[in-house]
This record gives sequence, structure tokens and C-alpha cells, in this order.
Amino acid sequence: MGSSAGSWRRLEDSEREETDSEPQAPRLDSRSVLWKNAVGFWILGLCNNFSYVVMLSAAHDILKQEQASG
Repeated sequence: MGSSAGSWRRLEDSEREETDSEPQAPRLDSRSVLWKNAVGFWILGLCNNFSYVVMLSAAHDILKQEQASG
């Protein structure tokens, strides 16, 4: 196998135009990025708190059953 260093070549003007015409992702301004991050943190925080509350309530119910029977 040969070295791939020689396989690189310079793009011609016509090829550059083709690569420039590819759709670019829209740039977000700082305000929309902050809003997106805040919404993401709220959603993840609610998911985290929901599982925590479910585990605590289940543990509370189990302790109540053990105290009533024992």
C-alpha cells in the first residue's frame, strides 16, 4: 500500500462552487441558544425530580406497611 499523502489535490474553482452551494445549518443567536439551554435544563430537571419523588414515595409506603404489620 502506498502513502495517501500524494492523493490530496487542490480543488478547482468549479468544485469550490459546488461545495459552497451546500445548505448550511442556520446560526443561532445567543438569545435563542440561552432559551434552548434553559428549556433543556428544565426538562431534564423535571425528569430527575420525578424519579426521585417516585422512589421516595415508594420507600415511604414500604415503611408504612412494615410498621403496620410489625
